[in-house]
Amino acid sequence: MNIPLDAGVHCTDGPGGHTTAIVVEPQAQHATHIVVQHHGSNYLVPFTAIAESGAGGVQLRWSLAELAGAAPFEEVAYVGDEAAGGVPVPSAVVPFALDPEYAVEAVELSYLRVEQVPEGQVAIHREASAEATDGRAGEIDGFTVDQATGQITHVLFHHGHLWAKHHVAVPASTIAHIRTDVVMLSLDRSAVSQLPDISS
Repeated sequence: MNIPLDAGVHCTDGPGGHTTAIVVEPQAQHATHIVVQHHGSNYLVPFTAIAESGAGGVQLRWSLAELAGAAPFEEVAYVGDEAAGGVPVPSAVVPFALDPEYAVEAVELSYLRVEQVPEGQVAIHREASAEATDGRAGEIDGFTVDQATGQITHVLFHHGHLWAKHHVAVPASTIAHIRTDVVMLSLDRSAVSQLPDISS
């Protein structure tokens, strides 16, 4: 089955947001999770929760309540001045005072969203790069995966200009290496350009 990036997600009882990443175990070339964004939060959804997936989106075996109870994909880590007392605050705290006499200096803090990728695995996000042996070959659209095992069988990506995009599927046997947001291929760009377009 095809697991697309930035595709609609449907739970058993209603729309569940959209996919933002696919988590894979790079050595085994195995898809383990999808990341689903629903109401502004990102959830780590195991591959086994997918009932079916394709051009029409991803259908989960889960209800909306089960999705909301999934492991969060991101945690917020705050970075700032110790004077803030170690209390997490938004990235910019702007004090409000009716009387300038009581105005205080703004405390500037920032925060990082830290992705909770399982150990030994990597996340492939929308617009991740497919790299040929001689340079960038295109942007990753998703993967074709064996439904029973989660084994990646093809990498799906597109190349070309906006008005002349070519969507291709290359077999997993051409994957040289996978790292965060990069799939390295053993093909050169000339070989990629000769692959058939799978859009039709």
